[in-house]
This record gives sequence, structure tokens and C-alpha cells, in this order.
Amino acid sequence: MSEKPRRREDRIFDPGYLADVQTVSMSELRAMRDECEAFEAELSYARRLLQGKLDIMRHALERRLAGGGAHIEALIVKLPSILSDEGPHGSGGRFQRILLPKAAENQRRQVERLVSESTLASIDERTSDELNGIVERLATAESQTSTHRRRVQKILDDIHAELVRRYREGSEDPSALLPS
Repeated sequence: MSEKPRRREDRIFDPGYLADVQTVSMSELRAMRDECEAFEAELSYARRLLQGKLDIMRHALERRLAGGGAHIEALIVKLPSILSDEGPHGSGGRFQRILLPKAAENQRRQVERLVSESTLASIDERTSDELNGIVERLATAESQTSTHRRRVQKILDDIHAELVRRYREGSEDPSALLPS
């Protein structure tokens, strides 16, 4: 018998994670849903952190390449507009039950380690090549995080579909979820 992966990420992404989804107990199915929602919340949080850092570094690099320098004072003044996203918002119509994951501090530290040399205080000291390297690392990390997040969302969709199937077919009683 093979040993189950220990890390949550490995368990969730294991091809066998959903193998018994139609036969596991409701409590196990809900535990799987909760585990995936917690992981998705962490990935969403990390993605937002990465996107913020990426927007700041891209702006600094663009400003420098346009001849304006990457001066910290100008960057700080522009932060509200840099960080305000005019594009699509939300998580694809999903309601997130977890807004701030338990591991938020871990996510923040991982992002900071990725760009430790690119703190705002030292941005003026960075060369354009260094800023470009930081932007590339952030973009790669954001892309990987987004890919993982979409994978977890697909797994969550499958779990939710199974929950709905059980309620619709009557194999589970949805009134059991209501407070008494």
C-alpha cells in the first residue's frame, strides 16, 4: 500500500485525491472541501502579494527606462494608482469563505524572500537589469501561483459538484446543514 503524501499541496494535487469522491463520507468530503478552500485562500493571498510587488517593480522599471528614474519619492506618491487595478476583479465569481488565510504571514515572508533585495528603500540603488530580473522572478512566481490556484479551483469545482449531486439525488439531506 502506498503512503499518502504528507504535504497538503502534494495530497491535493495527487491524481488519486478525487478518485473516491463519489464514495467518501460527507464528513470526509467536507474536510476535502475545507482543505482545498484553505489552500486556495493561501494561493490567492500569495498571488495578490506577488501582483502588488510586480506592479510596483514594473512601474519603477518603466519609469527608469522612460528616463524618469526609479526615485523612491516619486514611487511612493504613485503607489495608490500603481496598486489600484483597473482590470477584472474577484476570483472568477467565486465566493471565498476565507479572506485571510492562517498562513498569511508565511505567504508574505515567501514573497519577501523572493524579492528581498528589492525593498522600496533600496529601489534607487538597483540597476535597470536588476529591476528587470526582479520583475521576471515575480512574474514567474505569480504565473506559477495562478496555475496552482486554478488547479485547486478545478478540484473544488469537482468537490462542490459531488456535494450538489448528493443533495439533488437525495442520498444526503441538505436540511441537516440548517441550524436547529
